[in-house]
Amino acid sequence: MALCEIHLNASDSLGKMTSFMAILPEGKAGPFAVLYLLHGLGDDHTAWARRTSLERYVANLPLIVVMPNGDHNWDYWDLHIQDTLKFLARELKLEAK
Repeated sequence: MALCEIHLNASDSLGKMTSFMAILPEGKAGPFAVLYLLHGLGDDHTAWARRTSLERYVANLPLIVVMPNGDHNWDYWDLHIQDTLKFLARELKLEAK
């Protein structure tokens, strides 16, 4: 299992820089299910990895966990988070472009 923190420029689709954390299985053959975990208003994309035992819970599962950064605002309440998730899925090659 690999825990990754990615910072990238999504200016074409989101109009800004964005970040996300991902837990990727190692040594297992895909395809893998994908779980998107969203943080609360007072947190960021690192909250699940820092404040839970998530890595231990998914260590032996054929699962990719993606934790996008929704910033400290109400982005999750509008369509912005859907754009972020679609962008991340395309960048991670989890869905067709």
